[in-house]
Amino acid sequence: MGVTDVGIAEARRDLSAIINRVVYGGERIILASRGKPKAAIISIKDLRRLEEMEKTVDESARTEGKAALAMAKAVREMSLHRRRGVPLPDVSQDLYELREENIRQAKTFLVPRRDLSAWQEERDFINQLIQQGPLPGGRRWRREDLYER
Repeated sequence: MGVTDVGIAEARRDLSAIINRVVYGGERIILASRGKPKAAIISIKDLRRLEEMEKTVDESARTEGKAALAMAKAVREMSLHRRRGVPLPDVSQDLYELREENIRQAKTFLVPRRDLSAWQEERDFINQLIQQGPLPGGRRWRREDLYER
């Protein structure tokens, strides 16, 4: 069972032969457009196997989910038993207030401003050089000329 890449144009041209390679040769064909995989041609047998695997995965996920819910229920009941029937308090309001307080504190921090004076001086220097006109020989200023000094 090999996997073969085939361009879409070639697949259009040789579709019958490609289907025979898949059905009778057990090949799996990947259809590519501009070198990128776009789709696959597989046998019905491979498709059925894939569907069965998906069903198994779905069933095991459902089983795991049910087990997790049962465990959560058991933990809740144990917690209630330990707390003598008093449920845990709802902490959503406390979390909301903490979040708001953190936001207020974060707003008090000032972002330091960067000193742009060196950059502005360099920009002014470059503009002065450019205003002086072309270099000797009529050549225009290039970036390399500006940084050799």
